[in-house]
Amino acid sequence: MKSEVKRNETEYSERTPNKADPLQDTSIKRLKINTLSQSAIWQIASALVAVGFLAGCTKPTDGTGAGKTKTLAVEVPVQRVSARELPLQFDFTGHTISVHEVEVRPRVGGLVTSVSFEEGTVVKAGTVLFELDDRSFVAVKAKADAEVARAEAAAQLALQEVNRAKTLAKTEAISIEELERRQNDAKATEASLAAAIAQSQAAALDVEFTKIKAPVSGRVGRALVKPGNLVAPGGANGTLLTTLVTLNPMHVLFNLDEPGFQQLIQLQAVGTELRAELKIGQDSLTGKIDYIAPMLDPRSGTAQARALVPNVNGRLAPGQFARVTVIAETQQPRLLVPETAIGAQQGFRFVLVVDEQNTVKQRTVSLGERLGSDRFVVAGLSAGESIVVNGLHRVRPGMTVHPIHSPLASK
Repeated sequence: MKSEVKRNETEYSERTPNKADPLQDTSIKRLKINTLSQSAIWQIASALVAVGFLAGCTKPTDGTGAGKTKTLAVEVPVQRVSARELPLQFDFTGHTISVHEVEVRPRVGGLVTSVSFEEGTVVKAGTVLFELDDRSFVAVKAKADAEVARAEAAAQLALQEVNRAKTLAKTEAISIEELERRQNDAKATEASLAAAIAQSQAAALDVEFTKIKAPVSGRVGRALVKPGNLVAPGGANGTLLTTLVTLNPMHVLFNLDEPGFQQLIQLQAVGTELRAELKIGQDSLTGKIDYIAPMLDPRSGTAQARALVPNVNGRLAPGQFARVTVIAETQQPRLLVPETAIGAQQGFRFVLVVDEQNTVKQRTVSLGERLGSDRFVVAGLSAGESIVVNGLHRVRPGMTVHPIHSPLASK
């Protein structure tokens, strides 16, 4: 029994700390204090950061209350919009086309005997391009000439008969009816002569048409038929021999949007001269607007326009891409704003206007063409208003801001 009691006391002493040991008690307390200190330090640091952040975002009011604060106004660069006297400009894209683009086709049929040009070269109007076998046409021409000679002889004989009849009629050797018959016969022979002459001229044209010539000066394409081929006439359904395009001057075709179409039509109506500045490849050219379609295409909402430009050096070719700036020679007050001041939202453009109370308002605008890094405003904005020119993402309609008239913004 005594040994069991002693064993229980030993186990109890191992489980229970010795309160009488001062070193052990001090170590345990120091560990707890260190753990508590680290947790408290993190909590205090987090609280200080939060307090500093709130202090930076707010400031005390002017004595109305110790606990009341208000949000600082965001500083934004603004520009006061002003009207400038500038010519109207419109920017478009288009392509070059030839003034004359000709499909060379034969006017008579026959066998090709010669191709008399070098493909891809510049030829002058009247240059023989192809030659056809003309023997059958020459024979027809000879027959027509013979018919002319026969008709001339018949007409001369009829005229002599009329003169003789007139002399006999004076002595009443023949009747008036006989005189009139001979006169009518003379008129018939004259008509037959005219018909024979016309037939001879047509035959001569057929002989001429066997030599197919360039109708205009320009660059000729490749020969689509070679000697030995049989070609057929027939207008647009005839055999295509080659193509020919003129080079000087050139046309530039481009499409006008609806606002540009309306303005250019109005300017033309009052006699304003429309000039075209073109950038084609490495060349900068000046031309004039010589055509604007009378109506818009309802399918695309555009109207076709055309500029005429010189091509003296022959560097331009049909089909080249062109940038077109149409300039109206008239000075009008126009509003110009930086591109950075224009925002886009759901298919429309807007600017942010700052009113006299420094409140931001969103304003939908209609834009014109570009001028460098700026853009013309056609509608939606008035001269004298202040707009945000940078950092549109930092402000929202209804916010109160602190406007700063930046020198860069007021250029």
